[in-house]
Order: sequence, then structure tokens, then C-alpha cells
Amino acid sequence: MDFYLKEKKKHKKGKILLVVLILCAICIGAVLFAMGDVKGNGKKVEFTIPKGQSIITTAERLKDKQLIASKWGFVIYAKLTSYGDDIKHGVHTLKSGMTKKEILKNFTTAGSENTITFTIPEGYSVEMIGDLLEKKGVCKKAGFYKAASTTEGYTNDFLKDIPKRQGYYYILEGYLYPDTYNVYKRSTAKQVVQKMLDNFQGKYNAILKEKKYTGKHSMFELVTMASIIEREAEIQSERPMIAGVIENRLRINMKLQMCPTVLYVTTKGKYDANKVYYSDLKVKSPYNTYVNKGLPVGPICNSDDSALKAAMSPDKNDYLFYHTNEEKKDGSHIFTKTYKEHEDTQIIDDKSK
Repeated sequence: MDFYLKEKKKHKKGKILLVVLILCAICIGAVLFAMGDVKGNGKKVEFTIPKGQSIITTAERLKDKQLIASKWGFVIYAKLTSYGDDIKHGVHTLKSGMTKKEILKNFTTAGSENTITFTIPEGYSVEMIGDLLEKKGVCKKAGFYKAASTTEGYTNDFLKDIPKRQGYYYILEGYLYPDTYNVYKRSTAKQVVQKMLDNFQGKYNAILKEKKYTGKHSMFELVTMASIIEREAEIQSERPMIAGVIENRLRINMKLQMCPTVLYVTTKGKYDANKVYYSDLKVKSPYNTYVNKGLPVGPICNSDDSALKAAMSPDKNDYLFYHTNEEKKDGSHIFTKTYKEHEDTQIIDDKSK
């Protein structure tokens, strides 16, 4: 009798488990169905998947480009199908209005071999990027310089907020996000710049959301500050401190006196010199913060996440000065509150040579 009851209970549990599994499957199916797909006009869209990019990041980027209706709907669908485990990196040609299945099926085919991969390091200026692109065979540097000198023809809304000022080297300096890119060999300079601008917009918006920034600075000012921080600070932990010094000097209307703003002018954006001479400090340029008060006329390079985050969340300190720590020679700085302290610590460093 006991054996019969045990078998009956076991059979009942099996039935319950089966019902639960069926209900779960129905729920998942209903959720995916509700999430649906986006409607589109069939316009072709180039979509690059860098090597090693996660399915979640891929889904986020697809959602940003309005190619899918739901990030998690896409991720779940990819995980439940065989497509999710066989996505190939490279450049893929999609069409607006494709279903999740069609997009994933496209991703399982190898990305175009007719592409070039290149990496823009943090702190590179337009001039440096142009040299790299020409060397890599992406486009002529002259064409790239021209493409970075205008906001016309690009699709990003934030470009209208860049002030039109006299003295710019390149108006898009600071907005060409340092990263690894994969482009068609036949890409024009403007198409390459568009990819960089799109990348910048996504990164900037994500940082803005993460930091919940509600400060007084405009995007243009933050990007300009970040470009100085990028060139000034080799050590990541010092970036918020240098941002704090910039804020302190701006607050009391004191000249920033940042050497990279001079080097940007004297090296014509190449940064192929690491020394600033006293005569350089007097160079007449709207970028030179030894001559002019406030921020330079525009960004002096293209910065990464850490510099942008430092600009949005500067360290609250009383420092107005800093200089390279000659004793350590590791790229670190000594920060001081007064000019006398600044001079005294420099004397100590000189004696330590």
C-alpha cells in the first residue's frame, strides 16, 4: 500500500512539473511575442560587431539604432535559439524592419572580409587619427581633416550644440571617440567620422546617465575639459584631482595654464614634442590657456570614458597647482594649494635629480 501511495505521489509531482514547464514556455513565448519586432522601410544599415562583444552589448546597440524593439527580448530569443552561440564579428549589412530571427541569421554569417580594422588610442587628435587612417589604408588624411572640419552632413543631434567659434582647428575634435572600428575598405572619410560620432554619442549618453550629471557645464565644456585631463593625466586615479584643479581655477577666474593646450598649437595637433619652452607660453592662439582665461576655444584631443567621468565628477579639493613628480618619474603629480608650496616642492624635486 505504501509503495502504491509513493508511486502515485511521484507521478503527481511529475505532472505538476510538466505543467509548470509548459506554463513557463507559454509565458516566455508570450513575452517574446509581445515584445515583437520593429517596423521599417528596408533601408540598409551597416552594423559592426567587434571581436568579443557580448550579446547584451550587441542588443543594446541594436536597440539604440532602433533595429529591435527590446534589448532583453532579443537576448532571450538569441539564447533560446541556436543562432545566439554562432554570431560572427565583422561588418554586417542589415535592413530596417528585419525580425529578430532574420537579424540573428545574418549575424551567423561571416562579417564582410572587405573591411579594415583599426584602433584609435585615447588622447589622439584629429591630426594623429588622420595619419593613422592613411597608414592603414582607410582614407586619405586630407579627406579626413576636411570631414572633421564641419558638422554638415552628419546625423547626430548633439552637433547643433557645438558653438561656432573662430580659431577652431577642427570643430569635431573631441567627439571622435577612441575605440576599435571595423569599416568597409571603400568607406569615405565622412562615413568613418559618422561611425566615430555615433560611438561618442552612445558612450557620452551612457556616462551622463551613470553619473546623473546635473552640473552647470555644457557638453561642449565637459568634452573640452576631458580633452585637457586626457593629455595631462597618465595615472587614472589623478584624473578627478586634475579636474578639481580645473574647476577651482575656473571658479576664481584664474588662467588654467595647462601645457597640453600649448603643445596642441606648437605641434599642430601631433603631440610629437614633450617639452614646452617659455617662449611657447606666449604663442598667440585661442587654445593657449597661458594667454587666455577660461577653457580653450575647443577640445585638444579625443578622450576616453575616464576623462569624461572625471570632468563630470571632479574631486572636491583646494588645489590650484600641480607639477610632475620628478622623484618618482612615473607620470604622477604633486598637488599644492598655494604658489609658494608649488615652488617649494619644485625646489625639492630639483634637488632630488
